[in-house]
Amino acid sequence: MDTLQETLQENPALIGAAVGITAVTTAATVWIEKTIFRRGENRRAAGKRCAHTDLAALMAALVAGMETAHVSGLLSSRQDAHCPHDCEDCGR
Repeated sequence: MDTLQETLQENPALIGAAVGITAVTTAATVWIEKTIFRRGENRRAAGKRCAHTDLAALMAALVAGMETAHVSGLLSSRQDAHCPHDCEDCGR
């Protein structure tokens, strides 16, 4: 199996792709966070109590569901992904 350094030397475009993907996902995250915050502030200005709470609870539930699916192996492409820390001696 090649080391990371050898792989990057053979495929230098991977570095550019990684930088590009990082930049796009960072920009998307900032935009989404600002949009969510602006929505909550608009609701607060309109007099709604706990204006940020309902959306925050929804996002927390979505993340918890995704994490549960990941840990249980539902989101993994590996057939043996039953152990979240990929060890051989966890007894599962």
